[in-house]
This record gives sequence, C-alpha cells and structure tokens, in this order.
Amino acid sequence: MSKDKEFNLPVTVLIGSDNRNMRNITRGMRIDPGYRLKHGITLSISTILTLFSIIENRAKANLIEQTNISKNPVFVVAFWRSGTTLLHNLLCQNPDIAFVSTFQTVFPNHTLSNQWWLKYVGAPFIPDYRPADKVKLDWDNPQEEELSLCNMQEISYYNFMYFPNSFEKYLNKGLLLETLNEEELKNWEDTYQRLIKIALLNTNGERFVSKNP
Repeated sequence: MSKDKEFNLPVTVLIGSDNRNMRNITRGMRIDPGYRLKHGITLSISTILTLFSIIENRAKANLIEQTNISKNPVFVVAFWRSGTTLLHNLLCQNPDIAFVSTFQTVFPNHTLSNQWWLKYVGAPFIPDYRPADKVKLDWDNPQEEELSLCNMQEISYYNFMYFPNSFEKYLNKGLLLETLNEEELKNWEDTYQRLIKIALLNTNGERFVSKNP
C-alpha cells in the first residue's frame, strides 16, 4: 500500500476502541450505505482486539492506579489551522513533557503492552503525512487527546465526525458537558485521568501537555 495515496483508510479510528464502547457510540445511529462496509470492518477488528485490551487492562491496572499526576498540565487551546500542531510538537521536544502519541490516540487500550506488535501490523496503513497540511505522521508523534478519549468511553464531541448530522447533540454532551448526569461526568473524569496516566507512562514524561482545540 503506497504511502503517497490519499488519506482513505478502510476503517475508522474507532478500531482502537473496545467492542462495548464502539457499540455504545453507534447504537441507534444511522450508518449510511456507503459507510456500512467500513463500519463492519472496524467493528470486527475492534472485537478481535478487545480480548487483548482486556488482558492489558488487567495486567497494568495497578501500575496505572499508582501513577501520580504530580505536575499541573499545560493546555494548548486554539482554533484548528492556527498553528497548535506546530506549538504542540515543539513543546513535546522537552524530555520532561508527557503527551498522547499517535499510537495512543488510535489504540489507547493497547499502549502499555500491545504497542510493539500493533505498530508493526499498522505500519503499512499509516501515511507519511497528514493530507491537510503535510505534517509528518508517525506512531510516536504527539497528537491531541480527544480521539483517544473517545476510544476509551463514549462522551466526546469528536463523535460528530462519524455522525455529522448529530453535531448539536455531541456539542452539548461531549464539549459543553451540559446534558451529563453525575455518573456520566464521573466516568468521563476518571477516564481522562487514566488517559493522562497512560501518557505519562508511555512517554516517561512528568508534565502532561494537552492539545485540545
């Protein structure tokens, strides 16, 4: 598969979600005919990978629990196409900085145990550059964390990319957090902290840098 091809993958980023989370995100939503094959392939691979994610979660549960977020995070916040990627990449050159990598973005449930072989399997499918701005793509490069968070639980405004007709729903629930009950909000907060702890462990950093426009 040529890396010079258009950024047109046979699966969605939900490939790294576990089966239950993906079903929660897609439940009750209409899959247009042109995307049903992509949805089916994504769900099938996600289901296969769920077993490996369960093993990792059990094996690394204590390590993640014992990891402390000891330093205040740094937030890079701005509109898209305003230079946040460049700033994020520059900040993450500091070896003391922790960040969500491209791999963790797609496979947050596999980052601490299964990275070595999933990188190898996924290597033919990742292009060299992002299509919009020619920024280099690499499994270890920094990425914003929203898609990673989406692959760990269902509350995310980035779900609008899968279901653009429901943009307002995801805006109110996933960005403004206006329609969440206490249980949903607590789960979202706990998952966000888990994501940061995994990033600290994965990058050996001490201060987390968040890029989330």
